[in-house]
Amino acid sequence: MNVRRQAVEALQKILNEGAYSNLTIHAILTSQKEYTSQEAGFLTELVYGTLQHKLTIEYYFEPLLEGKKLKPWLRTLLLVSGYQLIYLPNIPEHAILDEATKIAHQKGDRQAAKFVTAILRNFLRAPRPTLEAITDPLKRLSIETSHPLWIVKLLAKQYDFATATAICRHNNQPPLKTARVNRLKNEVLPAEFIPGHYPQSVILTKGNIGNTAAFTKGLVSIQDEASMQVAPMLDPQPGEYILDMCAAPGGKTCHLAELMNNTGTIIANDVHEHKLALIQNQAQRLGITCIETICHDATALATVFAPESFDRILVDAPCSGLGVIRRKPEIRYNIQPQDLDALITIQQTILQTAIKLVKPGGTIVYSTCTTNKKENEKQFGQLTDVTVLAQHQFTGDDGLSDGFFIAKLQKH
Repeated sequence: MNVRRQAVEALQKILNEGAYSNLTIHAILTSQKEYTSQEAGFLTELVYGTLQHKLTIEYYFEPLLEGKKLKPWLRTLLLVSGYQLIYLPNIPEHAILDEATKIAHQKGDRQAAKFVTAILRNFLRAPRPTLEAITDPLKRLSIETSHPLWIVKLLAKQYDFATATAICRHNNQPPLKTARVNRLKNEVLPAEFIPGHYPQSVILTKGNIGNTAAFTKGLVSIQDEASMQVAPMLDPQPGEYILDMCAAPGGKTCHLAELMNNTGTIIANDVHEHKLALIQNQAQRLGITCIETICHDATALATVFAPESFDRILVDAPCSGLGVIRRKPEIRYNIQPQDLDALITIQQTILQTAIKLVKPGGTIVYSTCTTNKKENEKQFGQLTDVTVLAQHQFTGDDGLSDGFFIAKLQKH
């Protein structure tokens, strides 16, 4: 299938059916074996780029579409075409218009094709609305960085406007290709891996980590540098009995095992049974044998294990994901403010369960991949059985890591 049409189809699934961008692209590239690496890269660029700049593109198109009701696929086609016209200046304009017209004819009819051609020609001719015309700084930041206004307001209120601006702009930048070195295997990495910003961290300078021999041989694991700080904060010791309450896909679980020299026992739990294979496959690739996988709702684990059973517990809680928008740009459109309240309740219940299951004097590490303070440090205000020993919020505004929160708690 034509790459541009495939991008439209992918975005339809992501924006209208709740599909994940990374899984959707992976499925397409797996099925479209005939795509060259250049075509695969172009497809990825179109999907991620359109998602990253959706609100900005819509703002520029708004004067031309005012009052018009468009079918979802037609609106998506205009978004993809607009992304190319605005952000990919090396592509000839006539090629973008020609391809858009063909796709409109294939998916609709001659009338749809004429409409798309007319709108895109008018888009190129008409003066584009300026962002400076938006007088409200929060609304302007929302359109400039393509973040729903409620997210911009949340960040500005919890931090400040400058930090909110840095976070939103960071979310539209590509992440570094970072990996964690496997301490259990002593083999020199190829030269394309250079030292990262933290111990055990390396950065790949070219290519895809998952396609390297180092990854296949279990020398490295793909992981963001902020996420790499979680397991060391729990400080697991060889021979201990540890619970990872929300373990899939297993990156932090395996990091714990590496720090324990593959001794002791880690119980890796996840509520989704099909995801346990992800943990098992990671462990096998890395040469780890001390992990046992189980499938339960994390909030019910107090009925599975005896009280005060574990030396240490990791709560990598389900969260809004506002810290990983640069990896999953659709999050900003799919999550709604009311979703946060339900998540906060679940997080609190899991945290209370962890407190019941850890030994007195034992350690709990609570982590999320969000910058929302209500899901993070504000979770500890009502806790009476633990002391907060340390906490750190990675906002991502340094341009290096994802937005991430980690806290170390000790049970009384």
